[in-house]
Amino acid sequence: MKKFVDPVKITGLNEPLFDSKKASFKVQEYFKKGFSLYAEGNRELAISLLSEPKEINATHLGLSKGASKGNGPSEEILDGVFQKITSEEFLRNSFMARPTLIPLFVPNFGADRFSDLTVNIISKELAEFTEKVCNELDIPVYLTGLCKYYDVSDGEWKQLIAKLPMGPDLKPILLVPAGLVTDKYKFSVEKFVNSVIFAYLKDEHLNRRSSLITYKEIDGVLTPVKPTNKMLKEHEILMKYKERGMFKAFALDKSLEYPHLLEQYISFIEDEKYQ
Repeated sequence: MKKFVDPVKITGLNEPLFDSKKASFKVQEYFKKGFSLYAEGNRELAISLLSEPKEINATHLGLSKGASKGNGPSEEILDGVFQKITSEEFLRNSFMARPTLIPLFVPNFGADRFSDLTVNIISKELAEFTEKVCNELDIPVYLTGLCKYYDVSDGEWKQLIAKLPMGPDLKPILLVPAGLVTDKYKFSVEKFVNSVIFAYLKDEHLNRRSSLITYKEIDGVLTPVKPTNKMLKEHEILMKYKERGMFKAFALDKSLEYPHLLEQYISFIEDEKYQ
């Protein structure tokens, strides 16, 4: 089963050898910086900040095997999504407070890529954690360059030089605390669309007695029947969205149109069942 680094788990992590407080702060500051730059009109700087991270194979997490494919979201995709996000204060604040919402809306940016992004941001803290573990276990480490890490002091990406162990292939290994690893993210655009957005739209269609409403005789009374998810998918998504990542584009547009739906989904995810 594939594993991913979940940034939501950083704050509550109880691992003496890992600076979870600093790592959590860096994740929050990174996204705050990106959205602030975009909101101020510094598009090029914002896109550069958001698109800089690359896949780190040293953790041996995620989906890819072998070398990085380097095929994350394009500048055009990031630009279009963040234009919409920063145009609405509620969405902008929601994203800054909850970075895990990003894979919910950005095409070609799922759990694997968000895990890579998180690892990049906190790679310095992970490297320090790795060195501490190796020192405790008397595992030899070697000074090596690995990737770039996010420096909150100036909001820039810096080259990471760290003491890391080497695998049998003589490539560096970056350890990740088990408490940060998950099988899948709780946030899912499919769940958001099917369980929240479609549920709301079904009532809307029923109230308007739209063309998607069918009728069924129940106890001699002709009763209106709400459209199915399949009907809504055809009518609301497939007929209106032709671009790649249509589910995510639809979910973002509906979040702009009905902000309370995103609030509802966030509340559902962040209740005690999520922990």
